[in-house]
Amino acid sequence: MEGQGEESKIHFMKRAIELSRHAVKVGDGAPFGCVIVKDNQIIGEGWNHTKSQYDPTAHGEIDAIRNACRAMKTLSLEGTEIYCSCEPCLMCAAAIHIIGASKVYYAVSKSVVYSILGQPLKTIEEDLKNPTDQRKIPAQSLLSGEAQKVVEEWHQGKQ
Repeated sequence: MEGQGEESKIHFMKRAIELSRHAVKVGDGAPFGCVIVKDNQIIGEGWNHTKSQYDPTAHGEIDAIRNACRAMKTLSLEGTEIYCSCEPCLMCAAAIHIIGASKVYYAVSKSVVYSILGQPLKTIEEDLKNPTDQRKIPAQSLLSGEAQKVVEEWHQGKQ
């Protein structure tokens, strides 16, 4: 039975890699693909669409999450496994946490990809560790009280 589980994992990872090749072949963007699996069934898949959609957030993982959430009509993908052709970047990793996935499998590590493509994402990850006012693009809070009130009202309405 363990072997069968490993065969499934290999199958899903091969599909993620196939999607990464597809992104390059059709000119959509960088070579990154992703498959989301629940109960051993693919519920969403995606590939990088940054170039074709003029959307720097259209990474393969984000595309797969959007597709899976639409298909399942939910904002939570708890209990899913994510198969990525590359270790997720910070944005994609955050999205994976938000949806509540159980496990991530990736083919190539970020460090290898950074060594091939350069290190802009690594630089961003390092910058985001700084306090908000000391980042490359500094951030400053404005009208915090007003915005907090909207969040509190929304939260009270959910209960």
